[in-house]
Amino acid sequence: MSGEFTITLNRSEYVAAYWFYLRKRWLWRRMILSYSALVLVYAGLLVALESWDWGFYPTRLPVHLRDGALYSLVIAVVIIGISMVNLPRRVGRLFTQLRIDDRETRFEYDATGLRTANRDVTTNYAWNRFQSWIENDRLILLVMGDMTFVAVPKPQIFTSAVDQFRTAIIAAGIPQR
Repeated sequence: MSGEFTITLNRSEYVAAYWFYLRKRWLWRRMILSYSALVLVYAGLLVALESWDWGFYPTRLPVHLRDGALYSLVIAVVIIGISMVNLPRRVGRLFTQLRIDDRETRFEYDATGLRTANRDVTTNYAWNRFQSWIENDRLILLVMGDMTFVAVPKPQIFTSAVDQFRTAIIAAGIPQR
């Protein structure tokens, strides 16, 4: 299956693509792992400090785990809050630095892969370059690696073109996450 379409990525879509990627691929999985490690570190510190002064009491371990979880929760909320404010600003600044506002990009795809072209660059991606793809109501992201993806804003192309593009991605064997 082959097809083509043209998009113009704007700042809000660029920021939305990064947010979507982070929420889907990074945020919850890695946040849970980080949070769990932080709970154990805090609980270990509390046990060590108490043991230093008063001796080790195994019956106090649940209390230290609870306190470690509370401290870690506060830190997690603060970090997520800072990220929710800072990340859109940083990604928006990156978009401005890349000077890609209002740049028309033509996408062509067939059984061999995906080609994109705009006034500055032409790229050719074999389908096997993509690790996975993710989709929501606004975007299709073809993920190549950590923080590297090709974003396609669905509202800019006809529904039939979105369906054909999705069919080509599936036919290429790229797993959906």
